[in-house]
Amino acid sequence: MPAAAPVIAERRRALLALILGATLCGLYWLPLRLVAGAGVDGPWAVALFYGGAALVGLWFARDQLAVARRAPWRLLGIGASAAGSVLAVSLGVLEGAVAPVLILFYLAPLWTLLLGWALLGERPRRRTLAALVVALLGVWTLLGGAALAEDDAGRGAALGLVAGVGFALTTVQVRAARALPAAVRNLAAWALAPPLAVGLALVLGTPPPSALVPVLVALLIGALWVGLMMAALQYGMARLPLALSALVLLLELVVGVASAAWLAGEALGWRELLGGGAILLAGWLVARGR
Repeated sequence: MPAAAPVIAERRRALLALILGATLCGLYWLPLRLVAGAGVDGPWAVALFYGGAALVGLWFARDQLAVARRAPWRLLGIGASAAGSVLAVSLGVLEGAVAPVLILFYLAPLWTLLLGWALLGERPRRRTLAALVVALLGVWTLLGGAALAEDDAGRGAALGLVAGVGFALTTVQVRAARALPAAVRNLAAWALAPPLAVGLALVLGTPPPSALVPVLVALLIGALWVGLMMAALQYGMARLPLALSALVLLLELVVGVASAAWLAGEALGWRELLGGGAILLAGWLVARGR
């Protein structure tokens, strides 16, 4: 069946792209901590990473910027929610353990369905509501139940939750703006993160980096790592079925948790395994139900 060969080849490329994007997502904590150790702390690292990515995005969207006038508020909403998500997940993996932050971030598919119900009128199935209950039980287990308020690690976990909600809100808004070119939507998702990160750094009193070389390295990481990561994810998810994409993106968690255990010496306890398993089950139920 030679006619099917191009379709099979394109799907194979999309699958490889999604695997690459998920792997880079899972390892995203590593360059963040490396540049933080070199003197580019927290919000400044986010500003430089996504500043580099935004410069690349601006180049690819340079011939399509005029269409941004069609929906400026929509693009502003995409940028604000994406920036909030980026800041939350980045600060989460810098301040706390990687595994809980990434596991809680994976609740994003469930928040996406609920926000789609509230904002787009897309009513979820009963299977989805059951998955939400399973996920919330997993969250309660992962965070230690009622003991969470007494745990200093709760801040990192809370940032993971906020990041997931922000990512879900971005996804819903991107779907509503699908008439706009993909390059413009991607640029909107990156462009607000640098100024908001700088503003947060000033509010928190985080000193700016004093050496030029780490700044240039952070910009380069943003242009290459973050830019490639997001482009690969967009390419793969646009060409693969949603259920397959959701399952492949589980690789992000596997890579993130395994790399943190191996490279950062983070131990996994019964709460992480049991709670994370419940959240992954919920994500699988959502993907299967759609």
